[in-house]
Amino acid sequence: MAMLKITTLFMGAFFCFIVAPSYIKADKPEWLTASVVLCGIAPILFVAYTTSPFVTHIHIHLPPYARTSRAILERFVKTLPPTTPLTLTTMSAISKPRYSSLQAGDLSPVRRRFGLINYVRDTKEENAKRSWYMFRAVGKFYVQDKRPLPRVRYQKKKDKVDGWIWDVIKERIDKRAQKPASA
Repeated sequence: MAMLKITTLFMGAFFCFIVAPSYIKADKPEWLTASVVLCGIAPILFVAYTTSPFVTHIHIHLPPYARTSRAILERFVKTLPPTTPLTLTTMSAISKPRYSSLQAGDLSPVRRRFGLINYVRDTKEENAKRSWYMFRAVGKFYVQDKRPLPRVRYQKKKDKVDGWIWDVIKERIDKRAQKPASA
C-alpha cells in the first residue's frame, strides 16, 4: 500500500509540475491544461480517500502475566477488559505511519464509506487536547476480515503474530455493540 501511495504522489507531481507547465508554455487551450492538472490531482485524492482508514498493524499491550504462557494468554483474551490498550497503525497520505493509541472498549463496529470503514471511535476529547498545528486523531479504521495467507511450509516464523487474538477481540466488540440494540 505504501508503494501505491508514493507512486500516486509521484504521478500527480509529474502531471502538475512537469506536464502542465509544458502545456502552458506551448499555449495549449486552458481547458486542456486544466484537464492535465486534474489528471494529476484526481488519483491523489482518490487514493487518499480510499486508503486512509486501512489498518496495517494492531498492537495489543498485554500485561506481563498474560505473556507467561499461551493458556494464560487465551484466558486473558477471552475475558479482555475494555480498558486494554491497543495501538492501531494506519498510513498517512505520504506513507508515514500514524499511531492511534486507544482502549479496546473505544471501538464500535460500523459500515461506512462503501465498506471501507468498519470500526470507529470518538475522537472529540483527544482532538480537544491537541494543539492547532497537529493532525486530527484518526477515528475511522478498516481492519481486514480475512487473515493473511499462511506461511510457506519450511519458512521460520519471524515475528510474534497471533491473529486469533484480534479475532476474539473483534467478536467481543461485535457482541458489545449488539447488546444495546437488543436490550
